[in-house]
Amino acid sequence: MNLVVVFIGLFATLTQALRWSWKNYSPPNTPEWSKLSVTFAKFNGLPMSEKDAIKDGWTKTKSCNDRNYFKGNRYVLNGDTAVMLLFDKNGKIAGIQNGVQVIISNQQ
Repeated sequence: MNLVVVFIGLFATLTQALRWSWKNYSPPNTPEWSKLSVTFAKFNGLPMSEKDAIKDGWTKTKSCNDRNYFKGNRYVLNGDTAVMLLFDKNGKIAGIQNGVQVIISNQQ
């Protein structure tokens, strides 16, 4: 009998706690980027949308799919992998990847 009373009391408390937390929930504010740039000797602006990237000469190297270790459509400019842009499925900038050239030498 005591176990039933404890269970009912615990259930009522948790129900009220969950109801309170959802009532006061508001989604987090996410900032909107107005500009994105990289620098090497000077600041270079980057496209903020997939459409602008294509217009500016960026080429898609990989598409969104579950086989890639990154999630997004990846674009490079003139084959340079130093800066690679990732766009989400809606064509909005989602991130940047950087590549470093590795030279393997057989000299000893």
